Amino acid sequence: MAHMPSSKTQPTGPIPTRPDDLKIGMYVDLNCSWFKHPFASKTFTIASDKELAIIRGLGLDAVLVHPARSDSQGPAQNSPDGNDAGTTAAPP
Repeated sequence: MAHMPSSKTQPTGPIPTRPDDLKIGMYVDLNCSWFKHPFASKTFTIASDKELAIIRGLGLDAVLVHPARSDSQGPAQNSPDGNDAGTTAAPP
């Protein structure tokens, strides 16, 4: 009998994702011709808000996200007090 993979395992293959759902740290494949985007490669890890804005402005319905190659930590999030998470404010 074949072993069925657990539904709790993270997918290893590419996942079609809407550009609005992308985040810094995701490894993406734009899945379009090189002349339709300004990046050096159609596959890369998103490193900035500027790259996110460019991808969202390309008019693509979806891009492919590779979870196994993405940064599992994701981008640093701002804490509610406005300080970056993981940083310590200098004493006054």
